[in-house]
Amino acid sequence: SGLETVGLRCPDNDLTRELISRLDVGVAAPSANKFTKTSPTKSEHVSSQFSSDDVYVIDNDPSQVGIESTIVTIKEGRVHILRPGVITSTHLKEVLGEEREVVQGQTAFEDHNEKVSAPGQFKVHYRPEYELALYKNESDDFDMNALKESDPSVDFVALDANPLVTARHLYSLMRVPLEPSKRGRCFVIVTPLHTLKTSDIEIWQGILNRLSKAITFTIENPSL
Repeated sequence: SGLETVGLRCPDNDLTRELISRLDVGVAAPSANKFTKTSPTKSEHVSSQFSSDDVYVIDNDPSQVGIESTIVTIKEGRVHILRPGVITSTHLKEVLGEEREVVQGQTAFEDHNEKVSAPGQFKVHYRPEYELALYKNESDDFDMNALKESDPSVDFVALDANPLVTARHLYSLMRVPLEPSKRGRCFVIVTPLHTLKTSDIEIWQGILNRLSKAITFTIENPSL
């Protein structure tokens, strides 16, 4: 991309790691999805997106993480998180110790007059083929049925409170076709995030990073 840096992949997948080991070099490669579209989590997702292209697919088990990797860079001794993921700042600190400070780096490219230095720094990214919204519940007496009744034209889908479960299935949920009668889909975080343990909230930040770039409209329900 005309930059002075390169991103090297280190996936948590035995077959891909074996491929990298046999190559005996670091691998810098684009993601297996069309620009700004949702990432694949199964081999058939790749095949369907590149069906007419000269692309070879290594068939393996579905992704166990689901969302894209954490991306970091090191500047002046600090570790900057350029894209949050399931590997969180807490995990990094546990490995690096106190000698390296871990900070939140540039993650919203639209707010900075700088070149993109890592994937996922665009305002628009990870978008499905339909209109998408996100509703974050912050109430203890939340009524999912009331939310559904507030707008029958929207397909409301509840997300699991466990961020690892939600991350694993998020893009598969995005790929479920929308019924013709629906104008869009809304993912609902039913459990208030502030009630979760800190480690779960950290992983949710990676999920929210993806969703914030994928949504195209908002849902408001004054009655809740």
